[in-house]
Amino acid sequence: MASLGGRSRPAVATQALIVTNCVLDTNILINRQQMAARAPSDASVIGKSAIGAAQLRVEEGELLMTHNTPFQFSGKAMSTGRAVVFSSFNGIPIENGMSQDAFEDEFMFVGMAHSNTTPDDGLGMQNGISAKRAGSGTTLNNSSETFAPGDVIGYRLPSVDKEKRAREVISHTTGRVGSDRYTPNKHVAILRKVTYKDITSQFDLAVAALLDNNAGISVHQHELLSAGGQVNTLSSTQEIAVLVKKAYNWAYWSAIQTAVEQGYVTLSPTINGSTVGAQMLSLAAMLGLVKSNIGVREEFEMQEDYFRRALKGSLGKTSVEMQNAANDQLERDLFTTQTRAAPSFGQSGKFDNIAEQLVHIANTASNDLTRAYGHCLDRIHQKIIGTASCFAAPQASVDYALRP
Repeated sequence: MASLGGRSRPAVATQALIVTNCVLDTNILINRQQMAARAPSDASVIGKSAIGAAQLRVEEGELLMTHNTPFQFSGKAMSTGRAVVFSSFNGIPIENGMSQDAFEDEFMFVGMAHSNTTPDDGLGMQNGISAKRAGSGTTLNNSSETFAPGDVIGYRLPSVDKEKRAREVISHTTGRVGSDRYTPNKHVAILRKVTYKDITSQFDLAVAALLDNNAGISVHQHELLSAGGQVNTLSSTQEIAVLVKKAYNWAYWSAIQTAVEQGYVTLSPTINGSTVGAQMLSLAAMLGLVKSNIGVREEFEMQEDYFRRALKGSLGKTSVEMQNAANDQLERDLFTTQTRAAPSFGQSGKFDNIAEQLVHIANTASNDLTRAYGHCLDRIHQKIIGTASCFAAPQASVDYALRP
């Protein structure tokens, strides 16, 4: 209730039930079976051994999804009145190497099923499916998390990893709302609790990916994808990892260039190039920042040595021993003579021209990183569907208020 001038007044807006009408593809059973049969040999088919009417049945309380490119499902086009929806992913193939983000980007949430429909019941198909777009209701907490009042509810789709997916389906098919609707090996969208950790952990996950597989993260390839408008095919973790690598490697390269130009160090003759400029271009190729035209390959070991020092602690707070180790690495891999004391990574800011270059590089890289975080946040927000209004342990019923 709202108050105005000491008088109680009705709330400005109340939670209303908003329902829309959708339809299940009349040929979904045979279409899914054909999709599974025609899948590439290296593709992973969701629920391949259980593509039947029972697994493709829509049950009250399930999350209804639709494909972002509906022509892939028997040519049916979506409309605002009769969206073609489904709740089960059984029979859908996943290409080998596809990331979880890329797979989930192919689908969108339509609403919560408000009625039941079986592919072969005829009558129900003609009447369509009632989909709850906003309002309160109850569904099964098919996640492994406990919801509390006020928790933000999102969803995730079946895992692209076949072994993980097999474990998931066991955890969320032991019951349904009403507990009498057990359907073995039915893969559906899974509820998840959305927290700040989903946002703050992105950088940590990206750094871990970079440290684990530096050779598998190509800055140059990312630049080509970005120029071609294909960056969204990467997962959020992969995208941030490649941009972290780009930012750190350009900063690394810039610091070395400034040290050479100021006479602090001399580049090793083992680095290809007859001039300092040509050698710096070779170094950029060794760091994977540019495509080499002179046969220089990316030096993953050198990068790994640097990353494991730089990414495991703040450069400004690195211990003296670690700074000395970084200096030793510079002398061993890049330099032959040292006319002055080499600038330490932890203290490089005391040199004005080095600091200015690093600020310029950081500002340039931050634009890319900001865009990557924006993609992460977009994915998170697109998968938020409502708010929990009660306590609900795994496999218990959870009351919710959907966000329209």
